[in-house]
Amino acid sequence: MQMHSHGHGAHHPQAGRPPQALPDGPAGWGSRHHAVGQAGGWRQLLKEPVDKQAWDHRFSSEISSETLLSRSVALTPGVLPELLAIGRQSPWWSLEPSRRRMFGSLAQQQHHAFEVIAKAWAAQQSWLIKLQIADIRDIQAELASRMTAAGNWPKKEQLEWLAKKNKTLDSLDDSRLAGERLFSELRLSLQLGQASLEFTQTKLQTPVLWVLGAQEVDQQPLRDRAQRTVQKTPGPAGPPLDLWRSYQATLLSLEQADAAGRSLHREKEVAELAANLLSEALLEYNGMFISTFSLLDHQIEKLEADKEVIQATAVLLQQQSALRRTSVQTLLLETDFGVGS
Repeated sequence: MQMHSHGHGAHHPQAGRPPQALPDGPAGWGSRHHAVGQAGGWRQLLKEPVDKQAWDHRFSSEISSETLLSRSVALTPGVLPELLAIGRQSPWWSLEPSRRRMFGSLAQQQHHAFEVIAKAWAAQQSWLIKLQIADIRDIQAELASRMTAAGNWPKKEQLEWLAKKNKTLDSLDDSRLAGERLFSELRLSLQLGQASLEFTQTKLQTPVLWVLGAQEVDQQPLRDRAQRTVQKTPGPAGPPLDLWRSYQATLLSLEQADAAGRSLHREKEVAELAANLLSEALLEYNGMFISTFSLLDHQIEKLEADKEVIQATAVLLQQQSALRRTSVQTLLLETDFGVGS
């Protein structure tokens, strides 16, 4: 995603104040184009909207989920060599019970941290997209103000576009606060100070599912055992209650991960359609002033679709992480109760 910032010195000399009223004359497209010309041309307005210096953002560093998860492991002194040793051992039942418990606890910790990272990443990316949408709404409101000042639009049109701009700014503020809250949760989970992980200073890279020392779990045999077991009644004559519950949780996690994958696929299709729609709108754009508003709306639709893809990606990552976390716990319980693979 390409970022841009706005500065006071980069604007057209007339972009910071309303244009002078036009002399009396016939209304219509000719006078509208004259109003745009007074503002420096619509291309000038699109490239250099009114100043939004307060919305500028800077990132001094980029960090990955692997870096942060390594930090979460390092919080427990001396655990890294032990965890790597456990991860290399096979099968599960060869581990001592105390080491299995430690492995399970650490896997829970890592996956929890990863899931917070995924949410924080999505919140930050959504905020960046909403910054772009706010830029566009600001352009539309500025154009509407110029048209009204030129006497070619009724005041109602200007007020409608200003209302859309204000709603976007409210959404932008809410997005910023949501991101700050998630970064605070992430700092707590990693025991980091605020200066070490700031919302506008540290850009999170796209998370990649990763667990230090954990073996890849073959889900199909686990799914088959779970499906066979949950059909029975737990108790003395059936499966142990704890294992039965863990199988139930594993099957639910499998269904949620599958559903999240399907949702992401659909959102990607919607984003592709929005991109194609924007391309077609650009091809059909005829340079008339009203078409500028429509064209910018298509750009907003594309950005909104991109935001939905980001949200769906984060949900899929969280569900995949939860599935691995649940699977590890289920495998450990199987080992405790002597269930063979």
